[in-house]
Amino acid sequence: MATSQNGWPVIFAADRDTKIDNGTILGTTFPSGFLAGDVKKAFVWLWTQLDRRVERIDNGTPLDEWGYNVREIEGSDDYSNHSSGTAGDYNARFHPMGVSNTYSEAERAEIRKILQEADGIFRWGGDYTGRPDDMHFEIIKGRDAVHAFVLTIEDGDGDMLVKKGDTGEEVKFWQHALSDLGYAVGEVDGEYGPKTEAAVNAQRASHGVGTLTYISGWGGLSILRAMMDRRAGKTGATGKTGATGSAGPAGPSGQIGPQGPAGELTGTLTVEGGTLSVTTGQAGV
Repeated sequence: MATSQNGWPVIFAADRDTKIDNGTILGTTFPSGFLAGDVKKAFVWLWTQLDRRVERIDNGTPLDEWGYNVREIEGSDDYSNHSSGTAGDYNARFHPMGVSNTYSEAERAEIRKILQEADGIFRWGGDYTGRPDDMHFEIIKGRDAVHAFVLTIEDGDGDMLVKKGDTGEEVKFWQHALSDLGYAVGEVDGEYGPKTEAAVNAQRASHGVGTLTYISGWGGLSILRAMMDRRAGKTGATGKTGATGSAGPAGPSGQIGPQGPAGELTGTLTVEGGTLSVTTGQAGV
């Protein structure tokens, strides 16, 4: 059986549709997806941590979040870990292969902290001893280790906010929020029934986590974060023109302008019994 570099079985085209999960993560499309199940859940957790704590996930064009792809490692006969659906590339166009330190020193430290929190199941291409690959993250442990880690993140959903069977304004708030995100809750009636439960779990599924009969602390945070992403940064409607204000006080007097040029005498002057003398621009009697 062919395996990728990390020992996981290579998934060839015949098995792709049944073994690869190419659903969205944080609203972002990963065209080639990840190995379904625990590996997908682990990558959803990792991408969520990177998005929250290091660098927002980029859903631009062209898409630059990549996963499953059957190919050999460049310059080697070994299959890349992408071939088993156990590797992914995050914000690839910002972190090209072969370029060192595309993250800041603080960001690099935070990435390593995240990897420690994942119990060492991931390796980051930024830590390669050879050619750096800051976009790249891959599973380096076996199924048991990955499953054990996934159990810790699924058990760590936080406190219960509202649960199935609850009624009231708080339930209505979450119904409005889920409806705004496109999840069908039925009537917004403040009753946590089957339709609200289905909407909650559809939202959780988009993050690769399992079903619950309540909205957890983590679940509530992810709903609010999605609402923020949906609404933030959009230009609001132009407001109405306000009423004309009253006239302001009179301004100060202006300064006296410069003296103009000397004038010239014109016309007819009649003199009786005296002497008239004239100089340029002036007259005197």
